Amino acid sequence: MGIEKTLSSIDVYICEKETDYAIMINGGWGSGKTYFFKNKLIDHLQSAYEKQVIYISLFGLKSVEEILQDISFHVANIIVNERARKKARINSNQNIKSINTSASTKLGFWSKLLRGSISLCPKGEKINSIIADITSGVISFENYIFCFDDFERSTITYSELLGLIDSLAGQTNTKTMIVVNEEYIISRKNAQDYLKFKEKVVGLTINFENEMDEIFENILNGLKLKSNVSQFVQDNKDLIIETFERLESKNIRTLKFALKRFEELCKKIEEHICDKGYSINNRNNFWGIMLKRCINMSIALKDMKMNTNEIKWEEVEKLQEYNCIDKTGFQWELKSASLLDSSIWGAKFIDHYLVKYNFVDDEMFKVVESQMEAFKRRERLQELYILKEWYYCKTDKEIEDNFSVVMGKLESDKYDIDDYDTITDICFELAEKYFNDEEIKQRIKDNMEKNLLTKYEIYNIWGNKILFENKEAREYSFELKRKVLEMIRTKNNEKLQMIAVSIDGLIDRLYEFERIYVDVGNYEEQGFLSKIDTKDLENFLEVADPKDIILFRNFLLRFNRSHNIKRKFPEDMETVKVLLIKINGLLENMDISTIKKSDLIVLKSTLEQIAENEAD
Repeated sequence: MGIEKTLSSIDVYICEKETDYAIMINGGWGSGKTYFFKNKLIDHLQSAYEKQVIYISLFGLKSVEEILQDISFHVANIIVNERARKKARINSNQNIKSINTSASTKLGFWSKLLRGSISLCPKGEKINSIIADITSGVISFENYIFCFDDFERSTITYSELLGLIDSLAGQTNTKTMIVVNEEYIISRKNAQDYLKFKEKVVGLTINFENEMDEIFENILNGLKLKSNVSQFVQDNKDLIIETFERLESKNIRTLKFALKRFEELCKKIEEHICDKGYSINNRNNFWGIMLKRCINMSIALKDMKMNTNEIKWEEVEKLQEYNCIDKTGFQWELKSASLLDSSIWGAKFIDHYLVKYNFVDDEMFKVVESQMEAFKRRERLQELYILKEWYYCKTDKEIEDNFSVVMGKLESDKYDIDDYDTITDICFELAEKYFNDEEIKQRIKDNMEKNLLTKYEIYNIWGNKILFENKEAREYSFELKRKVLEMIRTKNNEKLQMIAVSIDGLIDRLYEFERIYVDVGNYEEQGFLSKIDTKDLENFLEVADPKDIILFRNFLLRFNRSHNIKRKFPEDMETVKVLLIKINGLLENMDISTIKKSDLIVLKSTLEQIAENEAD
């Protein structure tokens, strides 16, 4: 039963002139029963009826005498305040202390009051006389509405508690309410005794279920979150409530736990995000990821009692991503390890904090930066993502405006070259099916090829990141790659020629040669060793340190295994023969060190392998 229906049922009970029974408000732990009573029901009852509400928590009370003492103190406080107000009106004295009876339940406070160290009574009044009036029956309990909360948490037997409540509700006609988690009591051994006594005392049981959307703002205000976090949570209210409903939870304490942990995570990473220059929009996107995960994981831990030992975090470049939790269970299966995957649901650092209140900074910041970059890219290509599903656009103007943005940015060379595949796929499709204009395709091609002159060296020619929907776009993408490859090969063949000009820095130039060859292939299938003057190579062997000889040998061995020098570059074999002759001469020279001799022997063995074509 929701809040409004619960209030209506309680109103019917309060309005009955004579009742000899109590009513029970039943709900699970964390369902918001106490919150509802203190923040909604007390104000409602005291404003609608000429009665005072006395709220008693039974948690920690050990005897019926303690309950009666607590009741007496509450009633005394109400009377003290009322008499003080009357005297204030007579004496025109407005400076009177007052205590809220529903909030003052600690016996320590009342013991100080009785000892006289705290005085609330007007001059001449005695607290003891008021308590005497209560116990002697001069003051009637019919003027009050009693609420006993935490019934199931009391250490007093249920039969004693129900006996006391029966004496209030049944013998004095006092309106009495019990707030309880009955499911907990029924699961215990003495459930039958409880049910037997309950039937005599309780005339109506209201099964309380909070409607989270009705109390959400009050919960949020009570948490006093940082202003920007509070606003973000408010903006995502529907998402939060939908998640609780989907996972069949109504636990207010779980909601509070999740939102407080979320705020702490936000504080931890916000400065890091701002320092990196990401936009507020990108930050909010990442906060959305964290909020979803905090809500899901909090429900798992608090309501579904997940065993934290069952959480298995897969290590993949320290990025941890999981499927969302559904009401049938928890799937910790790794979903994606892509640095640019903007559909990430969670991360190990979030779960780790919720379980252990521990930040894993390095891992957290790596996940943050990878996701922020993904959001940043999506933000930069927003108009393309809109056009990708152009048939869902609401108006023609929306399509045309975004297409105009794409063409403007392409013509002014504002896109990264790696975005070209996506642009062609989307815009070629639009040209055919929406604009019916083949000239659009040619405009796109002309602009892309013009831009390539300044960008071709950073184009990922082997990348094919998208699944093309448009056949012509796919074919043009391959054509564009061929043109880029031609430019790169032409440029890099010039570099290859330059590498061989001088013997200085030979080792560095060898690895530059290998990088270029691996990246784009040796377009003209030219050898390398044959381009270096043999006298320079012989001189290199004479003066090189042992480590450079080994580096030279390792390069030749690896390159030969990959490309077979003898088969691909036969012109280099003459140089190999010259080097073997030179090494034999150096080995006969007694002046070189033992270490260098050893390294020359290893180099000689590698050159012999190349010459004998063992790589085949």
